[in-house]
Amino acid sequence: MAVSQQNTGAQAFSRRRRSLVTGCAFMALAGSMRGRLAWGQDFPNRPVKLLVGFSAGGGLDMIAREMQPELSRLLGQPVVIENKAGAGGALAATVAARSAPDGYTLVMTVPGSTSIARLLHGDKLQYQPDSDLVPVGMIGYTPLVFLSAADSPIKSMEDVERLAKSSPGGLNVASPGAGTPAHFAIELYRTESGLPLTHVPFGGSGQAISALVGGHVPLMVTTITSAMALASSGRVTLLALTGRQPLEELPDVPLLTIKGEPVDIVGWTALHVPRGTPAPVIERLNHDLNEVLAMSAFRRRMQSTQFVVTPSTSQDVSRFIAKEKVRLEEVASKAHLQFQ
Repeated sequence: MAVSQQNTGAQAFSRRRRSLVTGCAFMALAGSMRGRLAWGQDFPNRPVKLLVGFSAGGGLDMIAREMQPELSRLLGQPVVIENKAGAGGALAATVAARSAPDGYTLVMTVPGSTSIARLLHGDKLQYQPDSDLVPVGMIGYTPLVFLSAADSPIKSMEDVERLAKSSPGGLNVASPGAGTPAHFAIELYRTESGLPLTHVPFGGSGQAISALVGGHVPLMVTTITSAMALASSGRVTLLALTGRQPLEELPDVPLLTIKGEPVDIVGWTALHVPRGTPAPVIERLNHDLNEVLAMSAFRRRMQSTQFVVTPSTSQDVSRFIAKEKVRLEEVASKAHLQFQ
């Protein structure tokens, strides 16, 4: 009988303990949900800073200023653009990585501040690209283009191949700078095609284009966005585009392929926030960013510059950057590139 009473008492205690644990778990979950809800409801309640890692007036700055009014409207707070030019976008990313993880500091990222940042800057890099920044979403990309001066005998990639093989020393190919997507596209094309091409880096697209039209270099690679004005005025010839999809607006410009595979290196940009930013804030920013990207007026404006808008999730961007990091490191290794 005593054993029965003990068992009954133990069972009752066990039930009370389960009830207590269940109740505590429920309260913890409810508290967590309230916290997430509060973040979502309260954010934002003051202006949001958008860091751009390049100078005002450049291509990335133009995209930021096109997004700014609509993103401000959706967030219900002003989005303030700050240009932090330097180190191929890594300076702005450094500032963002050191900022409070509260959603009030955003940064527009590029390959040079994420997938190849460590390759370019080594131990001088003051943040961890893989962990100190978290993606909000992809904004889009612009294909790269191989181009020649309008008065050049180079009118196609077949001409490039012929002249590279027949010219002593091969051909020089200009880019906006070492470590840019254009540089990687040149090296991928050179190593996979076996053509004698020599990369000539300049201090930006403007300098490289001046050298091209001035006859100092026979070939150049840059973003199609940077080349369109010159192409429209008839000063350059567009030879081939990188990426996996041709542009509807440029039906006569073929995709660049090597052994049947496209040269899939483009100039992309995404939106990131500091590590530790609450998930509900990232979700809100992702939702509003994608809503801006889906606006027909915004898409038309971007399309006019050949910038391809690509809405996505945060997870999509993480996977994309991880894969691109491996791919571009392989290009650098095969081409024996040294940046430090």
